Amino acid sequence: MPFKHDMTRSGWKLLEDVDEEPPEISIRDLEFVSYLRPREHMIGGPLLLERSQELGAKFGQIAAELLLPSQRTFPADWRICKVLFPRTVWLDCDGNRRIPGWRWEYTVWRIYFPHLGNAFFDRDHVGVLRPRARLF
Repeated sequence: MPFKHDMTRSGWKLLEDVDEEPPEISIRDLEFVSYLRPREHMIGGPLLLERSQELGAKFGQIAAELLLPSQRTFPADWRICKVLFPRTVWLDCDGNRRIPGWRWEYTVWRIYFPHLGNAFFDRDHVGVLRPRARLF
């Protein structure tokens, strides 16, 4: 499945991507999980990618693009958050690694590509989506 936001058109190179198309997913089947542990105030890009695996992050850019049209169903309390999809990694024209994410911009969610060389702080409320645990 091709990317809607194909960054190769901007000269970027795709470094990593989830190999398979995600199954049908609904936002109600997912939960937001913060990257930061108690008493942490920031996280850098390399640790963020490592912690993505610990947190069970399974989604990349295709999932981000497939879910975005249903943004009216996203919980309102996520609007202060930045939701990342770390299973896709791009290399931009300046040699910076970037991953897709969502951020709330005034009235809508938009896809953006944060630079993994930057730190993410507690005020960023950065995290991932993962499948909700089933209790049966």
